[in-house]
Amino acid sequence: MHSQPVSLAPRHLIVIGASERPHSLGERVLTALLRTPFGGQITPVNLRHKTVGGMKAYANLNRVSDAADMALVLVPPAGYEAVLKACHKQNIPHAVLVQD
Repeated sequence: MHSQPVSLAPRHLIVIGASERPHSLGERVLTALLRTPFGGQITPVNLRHKTVGGMKAYANLNRVSDAADMALVLVPPAGYEAVLKACHKQNIPHAVLVQD
């Protein structure tokens, strides 16, 4: 069996469920990412807001035109199937599902 290493240093990270709502999972994770010396591109996806964390946000993953190599999924488990299908459609090779 051959295993492929997973890069935990993506060049473009899409944060699905990014938020500015205080103390929400989306806010805590995005704030932590912005405080790190991450050198890649971060793209927030939020259904309701056009900007999140001072960055342009997209209403859904299908609207993000730049190729990404990882998605950080911060939505409730009921949304996982739809999000993972969208990641597959966008050719995003890695998705990390995070629950609060």
